[in-house]
Amino acid sequence: MGDHDNRVATRADIHVVPYFRACCLLKACASLLRMPPRALATALAYLHQWRRSDAVGDLADDAVMAACLFLATKVEEAATSNNHLLNVVKLVGHLEREQRLAEGQWQKLETGSPADTQHGRGMDMGADAGEDGELEAEDPEARRQRQSGRSTSASDDGDGDRSGTGAAAAAAAAAAALLMLPRPTPANPAALALPLRAAVLRCEVLVGAEYYAAKQAMLDAEQRLLRALQFRVTVRQPHSLLLNAARCLRMPAGVQRLALAILNDLWAYTDLCLLLQVCGSPPEGEAPVGELGGGGGGGGGGGRVEGVEAVLAVLEAAARLSGWEVRVPTHARDAGLCWWQLLGMARDERGMGELVTAVMEACAACHNVASSWLASEDAAVGEAVEGAGGRVAEQGGRRGGEL
Repeated sequence: MGDHDNRVATRADIHVVPYFRACCLLKACASLLRMPPRALATALAYLHQWRRSDAVGDLADDAVMAACLFLATKVEEAATSNNHLLNVVKLVGHLEREQRLAEGQWQKLETGSPADTQHGRGMDMGADAGEDGELEAEDPEARRQRQSGRSTSASDDGDGDRSGTGAAAAAAAAAAALLMLPRPTPANPAALALPLRAAVLRCEVLVGAEYYAAKQAMLDAEQRLLRALQFRVTVRQPHSLLLNAARCLRMPAGVQRLALAILNDLWAYTDLCLLLQVCGSPPEGEAPVGELGGGGGGGGGGGRVEGVEAVLAVLEAAARLSGWEVRVPTHARDAGLCWWQLLGMARDERGMGELVTAVMEACAACHNVASSWLASEDAAVGEAVEGAGGRVAEQGGRRGGEL
């Protein structure tokens, strides 16, 4: 038992993959193709396995991405048009390259318009108001007394009249206009996507010889991907195990969604699926990852126990983050058992705490990478890509006869 626990503990560290950008692009392609979640998870597992293998070679990223999506649609029986798949992969890759080139121009748009507009309006109004431009920062009572003094002075000097049309009235009107000046509206977010929209128009749909060349590159990449997977294309996904365990715990729907979101992030952007050994059939005599069959979880195959442990750790992390407490039967609580031990996981509270810490640290690392990279790019990419999806489908259908 001690050797097993130590071996699992050494593999409890979950790290963000260095090809974070490729995972984001693959998810964008799957979203445009409207692939079901299971097919997307399978394609991500193929990408992780491909990157880990020694067969990376000199294949283009677009060909590898298309091969992962193409193989996943066949394995998960989610039929997709080859024409749409290849054109979506080309479009997303083209937009990503254009995004890097236009990044400096977006930063200029984001940082230039709101501040400059506000500063310019303030300077113009200050020039019109003269010395009364300082009234905005004054105390209201002091401002009132100051304006009253000016009005009296103007009346005494004979420069104004009872209707208040003198210099003091003009100054008061200017000060009121300054106070009532509306705040400048923020820059239109759609304007930030204009360079990407132009990039979409520059991306031609694959037709003729170019289409067949891209298709042949995808098929070649698929053959190399199959060899890297050793033709074990079945992916044992832990999502059904998570949902079944959450149902057993009577977990609220919101906490279930949080746990599923955590698992999806770890599956897409970390090496979790590599640690679970998801591709291929299980070793002889070992149950699949998604089963909680006998043995109590204390012994047995390492892959099965690690899969169960990872899923239950995600559930515990979601429960802690949401503040929801899992209810344990009275007799089990009196015996000192935790809820995960009732589901077949032989770890005490300290062991579960270590796994939960690893899960939460990996999730935080994913969001740190996303905030440093996607914050400046993903909003504009997402808007332009969504707008381009209809165009690809329309042009692909219109030119389908040529293919």
